[in-house]
Amino acid sequence: MPFEILYKTVVDVNMCSDYENAFDQALIVITESLAKRIMALSAAVMSLKAGYIIDYDYTPELLKNGREEVGARVEGVKLLVDDHNFWWKGYLKHSDPEVSWYTDSISVEILEALLIPADKLLEHVGREWKDDKAKDIYKNRLAKEVRV
Repeated sequence: MPFEILYKTVVDVNMCSDYENAFDQALIVITESLAKRIMALSAAVMSLKAGYIIDYDYTPELLKNGREEVGARVEGVKLLVDDHNFWWKGYLKHSDPEVSWYTDSISVEILEALLIPADKLLEHVGREWKDDKAKDIYKNRLAKEVRV
């Protein structure tokens, strides 16, 4: 059974060192199952009043200048989720001293907009979206459903 891709985006990668960037971007592909997992982790953060939750996840495809970077090997790639955002961090394998990196964050609200069932879209008309991308995703989905 193929995974349904809900969302693809490229985010910047930041290195926690003066190390010459082995990569500078990450392609993030969000499937329905990953979106639901992130939403559940975000809900757990709110319920537990925690700062964030960490889970091992090798989703990001690391890029250099918009192209796949095969020379950089990474390890310990983790998904971090707080109540409003999610991002990844990891380490360059065999770096001495250890070089860490992290992606820019993505709003959990984007996942909310993607996961609203089609038959429930109208219930969210008038909602105040904090994230502009989430708002655009919702508006596009609503426009498609209204035309059908």
